[in-house]
Amino acid sequence: MVTEHGSPYSHVAILASSLGIPAVFGVRLAQRLLSEGETLVLDGRLGVVYADPDEAFLNHYHEIQRITSGFRRALEGTRHLPSHSIDGK
Repeated sequence: MVTEHGSPYSHVAILASSLGIPAVFGVRLAQRLLSEGETLVLDGRLGVVYADPDEAFLNHYHEIQRITSGFRRALEGTRHLPSHSIDGK
C-alpha cells in the first residue's frame, strides 16, 4: 500500500503493520511517479518505496523477507509460554 497522504502513525498504518501488509504513507507525487503494474519494493520500516528495482536489489529484499519470516515463526513458538521478567515476576 502506497499513499500520498497520511502518516506512519495513523490508525491505518498501525493496522496494516499488525496485519503484515507492506505500506508506506505520505509519498509525495506517488500517483505521478508510479505506474500501475510496476514492480515496487516497499520498505515500511524505513518508509521508502523503490520503483523498478533490479534483480540484485530484489534478491536483497527477498533475503530480508526470508530472515524476517523465520524470526516471526520463531516468535510464534513462544506464544504459549508464560510471560515473566528476568527477576521472575
